[in-house]
Amino acid sequence: KVAIRLEAAPELVGRVLGSNGRPVAGLTLLPDCGAMARNGMFLSEVPLQPVAFDADGRFRFDGLNPRIAFRVLALLEPADARAAGLRLVDGVPLAPVLWLSVGCPPFAQPCDLGELRLDRMVVAQVHVRTANGTPVPGARLSVTTELLGKSPLAYVCDRVGRLQFPLPEGTVRIGAYAPGSGVATRLVQVPVPDGDPGVDPLVLTLSPTRTVRGVVVDGAGQPVAGVNVWQAGRAKGKDGPLAELAEHAAATSEPTGANGAFELVLPLEDAEFELLASGKRGDVVFSSERTTIAPDDDNLERLRIVVTPWQAKK
Repeated sequence: KVAIRLEAAPELVGRVLGSNGRPVAGLTLLPDCGAMARNGMFLSEVPLQPVAFDADGRFRFDGLNPRIAFRVLALLEPADARAAGLRLVDGVPLAPVLWLSVGCPPFAQPCDLGELRLDRMVVAQVHVRTANGTPVPGARLSVTTELLGKSPLAYVCDRVGRLQFPLPEGTVRIGAYAPGSGVATRLVQVPVPDGDPGVDPLVLTLSPTRTVRGVVVDGAGQPVAGVNVWQAGRAKGKDGPLAELAEHAAATSEPTGANGAFELVLPLEDAEFELLASGKRGDVVFSSERTTIAPDDDNLERLRIVVTPWQAKK
């Protein structure tokens, strides 16, 4: 027999209420924390399990990880969210997963969140625009806090670049990006301090982009068809959040045609990027060395990338 001893873990307790201090109908609460090995290495996310409420809206979750932060997520239909007093704008979609609270160790025993009042939460009305002010259909959002920087919630906006969702108390970072377009990020302090631009609406304007064009050739200088040119990794020389978003929005060209020509759009015009090319012709796989694109390069309309058979590389 193998005996496994589970360490005692802090309890998470609280009460979720809506308008007039009433319990919220139709709410599914999902505490989200992570598992960690004894040596302190992060292992995995703990599968989300709904937590039951009593008649007064109180809940209890047994098993916070005492070493890492947690967040409290919720599922709630838009009609139920409005009935609970969440301050929503008509015609703007509500995010399918709501973020109600966040906390970090050390935790009291129990860790009491008190009353989480949906009718008092700050709601961000996000509008994503291009650098020239055009709405970005299906723009992606990355929402996190300083406590959970590596575990953002990922959202997709509607066909005119809009989405609304409540924000937990603390410093929240909202990033936006779209394939083939730019990136943007903004820090929001909740509660929103006096003089802040506000979050109703919160307009995120994507960065100007940079278009790269050129030709892919083989070692003999002949055009190679069927090759994709793509952005390899993050933008260099940018802060962490922008660099990470630029990687999410990584550019990839369409496969080259018979003339070997390609075009791709980099998400930042003033950052350094590395490009790679790869493709297959018959049974032969072609790939390139890394090509560096610097902000001050002036030959981006006639870039030449050389690919060689992968089998020939050492």
